[in-house]
Amino acid sequence: MDAARESLRTLLVRDVMSTDVVKTVARQRMSEVARLLVRHELSTLPVVDEHGVCVGMLSAVDFLKRDAALVNGGSAPHQSPPEWKPDDVAATHMTPAIQAIDEQSSVAEAARVMAAQHVHHLPVIDRHGRPRGIISTMDILKALGRSSAVAE
Repeated sequence: MDAARESLRTLLVRDVMSTDVVKTVARQRMSEVARLLVRHELSTLPVVDEHGVCVGMLSAVDFLKRDAALVNGGSAPHQSPPEWKPDDVAATHMTPAIQAIDEQSSVAEAARVMAAQHVHHLPVIDRHGRPRGIISTMDILKALGRSSAVAE
């Protein structure tokens, strides 16, 4: 296990991140975002502005919150989301305070950030704030599995 742990400390985010990033723009309608999630079998998308800068994350949980607000007459339990409208855009329901990581960070650092922030995906951004990739808990588990197999 020590070899696997050491591997996670030395392995970089760029070595395990997904580089084929599907993203949405802040002004895209939620119905179009839903189609993107389904078409690409994703649960989370980075949201970018008109310059390609990551301004938030939109997840399947955000859709659940939106739908809970609709079912509960405009407000989700324990929260006050904006009122749901059929032509809502991604910016209305995204999580704007994103936690991101650099591709030169260690996989162990990415895992620490995810655990501390209670998130399963981190956008990997360049120095201009544009998404270059995304790292997920599944990416980290795969890396751990590979390093464990090598250590055996």
